[in-house]
Amino acid sequence: MGLDIFYSTDFYAVSAFINCLTSLTLGIIIYFENRKHPVNQIFALFALSVSVWSLGYTFWQISSSSQMALFWVRFFMAAAIFTAPFYFHFVYAFVKKIYPLPTIFFVCMYGIAGFFFLVDVLPSLHHLFVSHVEPALFFPYWPKPGVLYDIYLGLWVSCLLYAGYILIKAYKYLNNKILKRQAVFILFAMIIAFTSGSTNYLLWYGIPVAPFANICVSLYVLILGYAVLKHHLFNIKALAANIVIMAQLFILLLRAVLTADTQEKIINYTILAISTIIGVFLIRSLDKEVKSRNKIENLVKELERANEQLQSLDTLKSEFISLASHQLRSPLTVIKGYASTLTDGVVGELTLKQKEIVTHIYTSAQGLANVVEDFLNVTKIEQGGMKYEFARVDIVPVVQDLVSDMKIASEDKHLTFLSLVDAGEHCYIQADTTKIRQVFLNLVDNSIKYTKEGYVKVTLVKQNNKEVVFSVADSGIGISFDTKAKLFTKFSRGEGSVINSGGSGLGLYLAQEIVKAHNGQIHVTSEGVGKGATFSVVLPIAGDDTQSV
Repeated sequence: MGLDIFYSTDFYAVSAFINCLTSLTLGIIIYFENRKHPVNQIFALFALSVSVWSLGYTFWQISSSSQMALFWVRFFMAAAIFTAPFYFHFVYAFVKKIYPLPTIFFVCMYGIAGFFFLVDVLPSLHHLFVSHVEPALFFPYWPKPGVLYDIYLGLWVSCLLYAGYILIKAYKYLNNKILKRQAVFILFAMIIAFTSGSTNYLLWYGIPVAPFANICVSLYVLILGYAVLKHHLFNIKALAANIVIMAQLFILLLRAVLTADTQEKIINYTILAISTIIGVFLIRSLDKEVKSRNKIENLVKELERANEQLQSLDTLKSEFISLASHQLRSPLTVIKGYASTLTDGVVGELTLKQKEIVTHIYTSAQGLANVVEDFLNVTKIEQGGMKYEFARVDIVPVVQDLVSDMKIASEDKHLTFLSLVDAGEHCYIQADTTKIRQVFLNLVDNSIKYTKEGYVKVTLVKQNNKEVVFSVADSGIGISFDTKAKLFTKFSRGEGSVINSGGSGLGLYLAQEIVKAHNGQIHVTSEGVGKGATFSVVLPIAGDDTQSV
């Protein structure tokens, strides 16, 4: 059969009929997919105009007389007149938020199209649009333009070029990747339309080139359909693969329809059937793959948005806590100052009852001041603003002073307080003395608070001459396995505790962060609830050089 198929009017009749069915089917599908959306509505009108044009093209190719051929030429031109305006309107509906146009523009555009429509269909005028038909190449009845046809063709080309211009211009301002992909599809379809459509007009003006690319009209409409229905499912590679598959199926269909030999026709239809099954399978596989990828991409975007919102909220929270804590500091200092003044008798001696009340005020204010300080320290850590004054520090006297201070608090609760500082005469570490002492103090204070009876034991020992271990063991309420997992998180307290410590729930979190800054480790061991606990801080022993950070 070879290339002879392209020199037969049957080829153009069949290809036009395929264009007709493709355009009509896709137009109906897209319209009913979302009947209220302007893009879907205008695309349906565009697809209908292409379908009617293709139907008239089909009957023109199989006409048996010049009168019948001329009728069908004028029939399909009546639809072709509106293809460019509908296409332009379709593009505008896609980009109108970025590239708005006045209503008068569309009034003029459709008014001009209506004028040429009347010229084409009115018997007294249609010779001005399509003059007559005559033989050209192998076509027995090819149309020739009237005096107004040149103007129509110029306006038709201008309309399509302007559509491409605003599409490219709007593409630069589209932020959504899906919309950008959709714009690429529409532009790609328009390029195919120019390439295939231009071949139809050459013979009108005596240029002896047959409209070989007329079959591509189906691809043109199909790509636009994908842009409307599947733009969020298919990327460029998937679209290209689908176009190749459909083009191959169209060629096989034409080959089967136009083959005269019965045996060859059976072989061609068999190949077409097998290719269709494989093609459908490939298209569905691509569809599933891209859908899965899009779902993952959407989930990632949702997680990113949620993470950004959480980070924003966390920043606002930290700023609020910092501001509120700073505002609380000053009145608490005043309350403590006046309470201390009263208990010292500066403004006169108090009765025992009055002194007891003022002492409670001072203690409560001090407790609240400690909580405020914890909040401020947490905010500093989260914002990277915690400052340390590292120096080479002998940790032994620091722990010995701490033991002396906390022994009184322990004896007030009738607890046995034991200490074992077996670190030799000296033990140096690189530390911020104030902050590391606060860590040790917090651990001892917690042990005393959470121990109703029994003992609290503080030890300080060297380990392999590389580390020093500070430990606090008690016979207190103990820690469950589940509680240990979250003990060093913010606002954490032991579950089921019968003791109200009155703390912020930030002490152990702060202790962990401070120990990390000292290149150390903090951990806890406990055999369970009611069996006591041991908190240990492991810090590296310093060398001979003094370090300051």
